[in-house]
Amino acid sequence: MSCAIFLSMKEKNPWLLMDHDGTLTDSDLEAREYREIVLDYMSSELGVPREEMKVLLERADAEIESKKEIYGWKIGDIFVAPATSDHYVKNTVAGSMALEMLAKESTSMKQFTDPAEVEKFVGQVFRASSSKLGVFYKWEAERCLRELNKTGRFMIITNSDPKVVLNKMTKLLGDDALDFSIVGNAKKYLPDPTWTGVVPEGMYKGFPGFPERGVNLQRKIYYMTLLDITSGAETALVLSATTPAWENNYYYRGEGKRFTSGNLNKITDWFLR
Repeated sequence: MSCAIFLSMKEKNPWLLMDHDGTLTDSDLEAREYREIVLDYMSSELGVPREEMKVLLERADAEIESKKEIYGWKIGDIFVAPATSDHYVKNTVAGSMALEMLAKESTSMKQFTDPAEVEKFVGQVFRASSSKLGVFYKWEAERCLRELNKTGRFMIITNSDPKVVLNKMTKLLGDDALDFSIVGNAKKYLPDPTWTGVVPEGMYKGFPGFPERGVNLQRKIYYMTLLDITSGAETALVLSATTPAWENNYYYRGEGKRFTSGNLNKITDWFLR
């Protein structure tokens, strides 16, 4: 998942804000371990042989990769992220598809013809699997964190529980991790269709090259989390292997207040320039 760092120009001494998962962590290494954990959990909970479960998830992966413009993670009936945005999302979408396959192929799995049951179970899979995932930071992460935190104006804003992030950072930084400000549970993916008058409403399709499925921008909690500290922000987009072309093209237009790189050292230097 490609993530942004925000530099707020609202105050005389601006704040530096950064995401955690997928920005500081190595998504490729995480993805390999996470899939194995997901496989173990789904096989055990459903009573399906592990190899059979693996084949179903691989079938789902192939379908997603062949039609990236179609598939995405849904909360209710709303697409909140592309299926390939990160390994958590991809496994959630692939897991949902695998459950639908099982419902068609096995009489003992008919409960998964109900979308609510599918959503409930893949939520269980995420919670159980993510809690077992190891810690995989990018090689540049320590330098990035230490240098930015020296400014005294650095904060991490994340979807995750701040205690979970602190535990991971402690494995990288030791007790120095306690010196960092972490704002968690930002709920970046949670849409609120009742929140109107601020961002485009409904499934917005105005981004050049964006998939036809559109995207819902009514993320009130995340918006309010950032509102007070990102006015007039400079931003850097952390590129990854899964960054879609439309996103990079739309974001980076040669503006001085925007920067892109897949290397955290280059992004750190840009913000400290």
